[in-house]
Amino acid sequence: MTNELPDYLTHYTTIQGFMGIVESKGFWASNASFLNDRKELVHGLEGAERAISKLKGRLDPALFQHLPRVIQEIKEGSLPATYVTCFCARDDLLSQWRGYGGSEQGVSIQFPREILKRRMAKQNAKLIKVIYSHLSTEKKVRDALAEEMRDLLEWEKVLGTQSDDERKAGVFDIVSKLLPRFKHLGFQDEREWRFVVQSAVNADDLLFRPKGAFIAPYIVLDLGKAKLPMRSVTIGPGREMELTRASVRLFLDRHGYKDVPVKVSAVPFRG
Repeated sequence: MTNELPDYLTHYTTIQGFMGIVESKGFWASNASFLNDRKELVHGLEGAERAISKLKGRLDPALFQHLPRVIQEIKEGSLPATYVTCFCARDDLLSQWRGYGGSEQGVSIQFPREILKRRMAKQNAKLIKVIYSHLSTEKKVRDALAEEMRDLLEWEKVLGTQSDDERKAGVFDIVSKLLPRFKHLGFQDEREWRFVVQSAVNADDLLFRPKGAFIAPYIVLDLGKAKLPMRSVTIGPGREMELTRASVRLFLDRHGYKDVPVKVSAVPFRG
């Protein structure tokens, strides 16, 4: 797959999620431990471990001794201070409709990547490309993580004079940072990109929502008072797509987005 930056990024959500984004001018960023399912978390941890291990021999062995313990702690429920909201390089993709629309009506919103990136940067959100791999291709992972590898070397300089507990906390932070970068090769058709925030969150800014058997923590990435830079909206596969399109058109007009086109998905509906 190409590493070229896409001109546009698309966010897939439900009709309710779409309304919330337009009304609040913001996105929910979920804690990295609650992105999808446990398999994704474990694969991300394996990817982080593989990436850090590539620097073995170049970093202080005292740092590596903490790596297995940190990986295990996150598997057992320690939550990284890492929050993620997901986008895709394509705006009408069946796998995304299935994943984000589910049994509800799906809607996607397309944005110019550069404008969205500037707005997200004000929230300290960094755009990253998801790496799809079985974690067996050493060069692919190393090349894709070149920036993070440089960060790791700088990170050692900071941790070199710290206590053992502080070093362990540093290892936890860097694993948390790498965690959202990896997804299994079987999902590569998604062409996913993610905005990631890694920082301590004030208690007042931390919100919660039900997600299956869990109460998932998330934060809101507020894009400010200006209108969202929406390029287009697509109505996902459903039974009453034209009626849904008409209702979304009316909703957008009411909120000042009369210039944003609304189209219906070209993906055939499967009831």
